[in-house]
Amino acid sequence: HRATASLSLRSAGGGAKSWALGTKRLIVVRADFDDLPGPPRDEAGEFTQSRLVQTVNGPVADYFETTSYGAASVSLEASAITEVLRLPDTAKSYAQEPVLQRLEADAKHSAENAGYNLSAYDRVLILVSSLYAVPNSRVGYSGYAWIGGNSSWFQGNFSAGLVAHELGHNLGLGHASLWRVPAGKTDPLDPAGQKEEYGHVYDVMGWSSLDSTHRNVFNPAFLHYLGWLPEQSVQTVTDGGRYRVYQYDHDTPDFSKTLGLRVPLGTQRAYWFSHRYRYEN
Repeated sequence: HRATASLSLRSAGGGAKSWALGTKRLIVVRADFDDLPGPPRDEAGEFTQSRLVQTVNGPVADYFETTSYGAASVSLEASAITEVLRLPDTAKSYAQEPVLQRLEADAKHSAENAGYNLSAYDRVLILVSSLYAVPNSRVGYSGYAWIGGNSSWFQGNFSAGLVAHELGHNLGLGHASLWRVPAGKTDPLDPAGQKEEYGHVYDVMGWSSLDSTHRNVFNPAFLHYLGWLPEQSVQTVTDGGRYRVYQYDHDTPDFSKTLGLRVPLGTQRAYWFSHRYRYEN
């Protein structure tokens, strides 16, 4: 679950972002190699058209509709899944590059040469078989995406959680992390702690998957950045006191109530407090 940049969320955000609204049309470019031929696959078998459509239009679309409070979704048509396209170089060659930019460029070029108009789609997803087992492979991730871009690529994995994660990067989001304090310490901001890149286990932008019970919706800071959580639902805290915050991971939240508390830390950062109700503890 790699990304190409980090995201700094300001303590104040604007309204809904046009690029984060509506249903985004996806195209999946399937590709193979001379030395790794055949349709992309995982342990369960081939990534067929029906399997890809079911993943995107089922749990992935449901996730974005839920986490955006109905403001956004994704869609994939069978006609937007390419036949398996042979790339010009070998899997061994591509796997020597930690970031698969050349593979991305070659896959897009192959799709365009095959008659697909990539500009007609909002997101381009490139799918190949796993490169982990290729000798001396330097590819250490299942998915990769451009933050704020329109491309992502997947190797040997097209799970709903991974797809939602990479599409989150395309929306402009970084990883949801955890500040791990030393054992026995009680201060959650202890400077002796360490950042765990994917440590937010309740957010799909952390190290999490999707399930129908918990949803693992984006945290309030991300939702506010995207404009899905309106400013009226966020209370900025500047003084000590007692504050009430209502559950925000609800299918139909009451936006007139406080769904997130924001405590500014300078002009570029803020602490956020929120309540999820889909978890028992």
